[in-house]
Amino acid sequence: MSKKITVAEFLKNLKHPRADQIRRLDKIIRRVRPSWKPYIAGKDMVGFGRYEYTYASGRRGEWFVVGYDPRKGSITLYSMAFLYDR
Repeated sequence: MSKKITVAEFLKNLKHPRADQIRRLDKIIRRVRPSWKPYIAGKDMVGFGRYEYTYASGRRGEWFVVGYDPRKGSITLYSMAFLYDR
């Protein structure tokens, strides 16, 4: 069983060509939305805030409002932009 790591550990141990940019992005999101607690989402994505959704079929899920994924050669930023009031 693998140990769940914290976002701080994830950022500290990050081996990525753009690690400094990823850490800056993380700080910006935390500064803009301090109430959105960061967490590891999936294998190596970092999410902030929580968004609950329901499909037409009734299946429900939860995901982050803003998040990033340090991919091999880039940084992917995800945003649920339509949730402006949260």
